[in-house]
Amino acid sequence: MHHRLYILIMCTLLLTAMSLTSCSVDDAPDKQFNMSYNSQSGTPYSGKWDVSGKSIDKILMSEVGTTFMFGAIPTMQIVQTIFAGHAIEGVSTGAQSVAYESVQQSDGTIVYAIKPSVWQIEVQTDGKRHNVQLMLGPTDASTDQQSWGKYTPKTRVLTVFLHITAYAIDNGDTHPLQLKLTYTGTPITDC
Repeated sequence: MHHRLYILIMCTLLLTAMSLTSCSVDDAPDKQFNMSYNSQSGTPYSGKWDVSGKSIDKILMSEVGTTFMFGAIPTMQIVQTIFAGHAIEGVSTGAQSVAYESVQQSDGTIVYAIKPSVWQIEVQTDGKRHNVQLMLGPTDASTDQQSWGKYTPKTRVLTVFLHITAYAIDNGDTHPLQLKLTYTGTPITDC
């Protein structure tokens, strides 16, 4: 219950931050933009998810403090991987977030270490409702097998690579999973 309340509060903050800051990012030089990007006020992005070669467009995301808050995650593609061969009757599509730390800045590129986290989603399959916990992998920007992110001020493109490394159904046993989610977005600057 506390987790759902936290998500509701975070969604409200996300929408508030996006409405208050949608015009705050301008075409400033790189150094000024980097300072704005790392501010506590938040920066809204518009982008897409790529999952196993499939794209889901028009996804809003906001960087608030040291958290990436996604307006929606590709839950159907995730659930179809976990419950392959089962009839999926419904999936929650709520917002999710990941915390990060800035670990490197060189040649204008900012690299982010994504902290391990657990996402909770609900799915209705074969007439039963299940609570699914998705474990996002640890941080390591030196390999494409872990979760990390990068922002290139010159092109104004943010890319976040997330790896779901395990899952559990209804708080049961943990099962390994190798599923890569890639979010690519640019700051919303049009007013």
